[in-house]
Amino acid sequence: MKNDEKNDAYKKNVERIDKDIINDIREYLGVEPDDTSKDEVINNMSLNQIFHYWCDRNGYINGSEKFKRVIGSIYAIDIEGRVKLIGKVTGIDIGGKVPLK
Repeated sequence: MKNDEKNDAYKKNVERIDKDIINDIREYLGVEPDDTSKDEVINNMSLNQIFHYWCDRNGYINGSEKFKRVIGSIYAIDIEGRVKLIGKVTGIDIGGKVPLK
């Protein structure tokens, strides 16, 4: 892992994840895209929750697992493994698959 990637892994979700995705999550939580009142909630979400909420918000109800399989297959990456690594490095809860420190 490059130093920039490692440093990015330590950032909070709202700082690390693309702004358009965070804005979608804010709307999913019932606030305006530029309203930061739910950012603490977003920062405490697992990465799997964020992806699931984004999928639901954009009309892909229950699509998050299928998307992970498709992306992993097309790009030949182990998404769950990558998420586990980030969880181990940062202590971020990734949906119960890696215990927090």
